[in-house]
Amino acid sequence: MLGVNAWTGEEALPYVRMRKEDPNGDFGRNTRQRQVIQAVIKEGASVSSLTNFSTIFKAIGDNVKTNLTFEQMVDIQKNYKAAGSNIQQMEIKGKGTTINGIYYLQIPQDEQLHVQNELRA
Repeated sequence: MLGVNAWTGEEALPYVRMRKEDPNGDFGRNTRQRQVIQAVIKEGASVSSLTNFSTIFKAIGDNVKTNLTFEQMVDIQKNYKAAGSNIQQMEIKGKGTTINGIYYLQIPQDEQLHVQNELRA
């Protein structure tokens, strides 16, 4: 299978949606979704993507809505493309439990405070 960067949207969609077949369940799906988002950011930061906006918009179709103008998107791409190489990830630690047939990740108070402080920083 080709790397995430070489996939079409049709190939990436089942990859990011898969959950039950993954031994890590939702956590594995989250990892795959981050991989694809990072690849999209990397591709979006390339100069060549500016010339392919119409193709990109057709590919994402009804899945993304925005009130940004084309000029605003170009400005964002131009001024923030370096940010794509500075993505920081944080994992929230907790204990999984099922209540009434629904899975929940219960986050301890100290972990909640840790995450809040990290986000503020």
